[in-house]
Amino acid sequence: MLHKKLKLKGYLKLLVLAALEKGPLHAYGLMKELEKSLGFRPSPGALYPILRKLIREDLVVAELRGSGDVKTRVYNITEKGRSFLEHHRGELEEALSLARAWKRFEEVKGYRLFHAIDEILDSINSLDDQRLAELRRLIAEFELNVIRVLEGVKSGE
Repeated sequence: MLHKKLKLKGYLKLLVLAALEKGPLHAYGLMKELEKSLGFRPSPGALYPILRKLIREDLVVAELRGSGDVKTRVYNITEKGRSFLEHHRGELEEALSLARAWKRFEEVKGYRLFHAIDEILDSINSLDDQRLAELRRLIAEFELNVIRVLEGVKSGE
């Protein structure tokens, strides 16, 4: 599952272009727009390198707007960017589908699983045999419960 989130980060370029296809946005507006589709807000550290790359590839242009000392950089998709997006429409649909899945995962508090895994990894070397056996039992029980829920979806119930 984690590999799917990493794959989603790889799709961020397409998701940025898709957001800009709706209209020009400044970076904060772009982060908010991406948050709507992803369920989480990409950090500036993730977004700005992508924007710089899109500008270098002539897929996006940036212009300063505003007056006086208050100027905002606004990003807009170019015709080349629209063409790129159209050429990669299938990948974009896959990215949007994956983004919707992550958003739903976040809605059911799926991120708590990652916190639990972190806790397990931090403590597992100090667990005695009894606690290790209990952890193994709980993980197996959890897996069976999840599979039971998902089987209803897969069988069309």
